[in-house]
Amino acid sequence: MDLKTLEQRLDASPLLREHKSYFLNLAQPAVAIRLDKARGKPLQSRFGGQPMVPAGFAWPQHPDGHYLFVGQINFAELPDGPGRPAELPGSGLLSLF
Repeated sequence: MDLKTLEQRLDASPLLREHKSYFLNLAQPAVAIRLDKARGKPLQSRFGGQPMVPAGFAWPQHPDGHYLFVGQINFAELPDGPGRPAELPGSGLLSLF
């Protein structure tokens, strides 16, 4: 949700309107994640499956064994525009374990 929509929803609620500045101070940039049932391509953002990693990649470990692969985010797939946080890179693959 963008800040303008948040403000509109807060203004529409008599209960929340009086706390509007508090909620706006809590708001942080975010990225919406939508899941698709179709099988993705290797470099696409996804949750589960096998990660796209370089040759010789050492799987991360903790004291009890290997970490599980959670997903990967391809920053090039994130839409440009006012909703995209400026701190995010324009390309690259982030793997989550």
